[in-house]
Amino acid sequence: MNDKERILTTIAAMTAYSTTEHRVFDENTIRWEHIHEDTELKKGDIVCGMTNPNHEFGVSFFIERTGYSDFLVQEIGSNKTCNYTNEMFLVLRNFPDMYKLCGNEHKIMLKIRKALYDIYMWKFVKVDFEPKKLKITLREKWTNNMFSFDFDYDCPLSRVTLKSLKIAIENETKSK
Repeated sequence: MNDKERILTTIAAMTAYSTTEHRVFDENTIRWEHIHEDTELKKGDIVCGMTNPNHEFGVSFFIERTGYSDFLVQEIGSNKTCNYTNEMFLVLRNFPDMYKLCGNEHKIMLKIRKALYDIYMWKFVKVDFEPKKLKITLREKWTNNMFSFDFDYDCPLSRVTLKSLKIAIENETKSK
């Protein structure tokens, strides 16, 4: 399954469950919301064109607003962009950022999770990507105690190894 298929499948599954009639809606519910002139959007939000979403940019990442009903969007799973104009849009609210990761970033997230298989007391929360640095956040199992640490690397992101991540996580979690 490629990045686009994985993200769209996750969106379908999460929104299907969150919109069933037995669910109680609150401000953290994953949901689609109409975009108005004053709707606050941030780069990376998932948007959907309402008129005809059946093309590669129909559900995509928001980059910037270029007019009232005009957006610059990026295709999910690629770097292709499109100036999507004269359209009504929906934005997906409360969709976890970790499920939006594509390419090498998604692979790094999976490596971090795999590195934690043998480290019994800690669960993965998130990873933030900075140039030549990963900020990894973990949670102690059965508690809300979280901590973050930086993992510096001096190679392309695709060359960061599971072994180096596991060693760093073990060293950081020993002191906690």
